[in-house]
Amino acid sequence: MILDTIKNSVILCEDIYAYPGASIITWDYLSQGKVYWGLKRANNENYICFRGSTTLQDWLRDFNAVANPFIHDKLGPIHPGFWDGMSQAWTEIKSKVTSNIVFTGHSLGSGEVDVASGLAILDNINPIAKIGFGSPKAGFKQLGQMLKNIPDFCFRNTNGILWDLITSMPFTFYPEEYQHTAPLFNVCAAPPAYDEWGVFSWHHIQLYKQAILNLTEARMNAHSNITIKMKDAYYNASKPE
Repeated sequence: MILDTIKNSVILCEDIYAYPGASIITWDYLSQGKVYWGLKRANNENYICFRGSTTLQDWLRDFNAVANPFIHDKLGPIHPGFWDGMSQAWTEIKSKVTSNIVFTGHSLGSGEVDVASGLAILDNINPIAKIGFGSPKAGFKQLGQMLKNIPDFCFRNTNGILWDLITSMPFTFYPEEYQHTAPLFNVCAAPPAYDEWGVFSWHHIQLYKQAILNLTEARMNAHSNITIKMKDAYYNASKPE
């Protein structure tokens, strides 16, 4: 069931940060280059998990977007920071697995999920799903068009008033028409009142894990049904003659 896959994904996304005393997973493979990712095989699924930002280089890649999309000849305009190193990472990934792939990640890693999914499609490899937590926007409409048939979950932590601000980035304005590849899936696990991350306090992977582990099959199915209809209306709308 896809809900089990989502719950496995958030556990992996927390674990790949290797917080002191928290790591419990033995990875089948870890790549610690410019793009930091891990492979975990479970239940006949190959999880490719991209780590979020932990280093200065990571944060610089996050903010390398405003007024500067990179134009890929097939993926279209995409976030240059999320593209940086992804071609080499994808070459390494497909040398390890070419089927039953679930792409997942948090923060920077979620942006890399979108780019990796596009590269997989170009190589005629269809992921089982792409699952992002605290998902920023990785590309323009062209990338979403490519990925429209993949089960796609972009989670945002919010209470309806406050939200994970990373999911609003990069800001969308002409000609910077960044957008998510699917409608955001709102979940809620509130941070402490005086969290050290301040305005970004809703972004912690631990909060996403808390919210996702409480997610029900009914809520997930309802969102999936709405997403299918919205994507169909957006990507398949007939153009005026």
